[in-house]
Amino acid sequence: CPKGSQTEIYANENGLRCITDNGMRKPGDADGDGDVTSADALIALRCSIGAQALGKKAAKACDIDGDGEVTSADAIEILRMTVGG
Repeated sequence: CPKGSQTEIYANENGLRCITDNGMRKPGDADGDGDVTSADALIALRCSIGAQALGKKAAKACDIDGDGEVTSADAIEILRMTVGG
C-alpha cells in the first residue's frame, strides 16, 4: 500500500498486513511481499482446491510449472523453494 494511504491506515488499524505490489513478483511469491515462504505455498494449495481465488499476478507467480493452472504440484514446489530444495 502507498505510505499514508487510506488503505495503509485501514490495514494498520485492523491488524492487517499491507502489501505493495509493484507489478513484478518472483516465482512462488503468492502474497507479493517479496519473499517466498510457506504462507505462499498455503495460498497456492488453497487456490488449487478452489478455496481461494488469485489475481493474475499471484496466479502467474504460483504457476511454477507454467502449465496455466495453479495445482498442488505448484504448491509443493513453492514449499520446496522455502527450504532451498
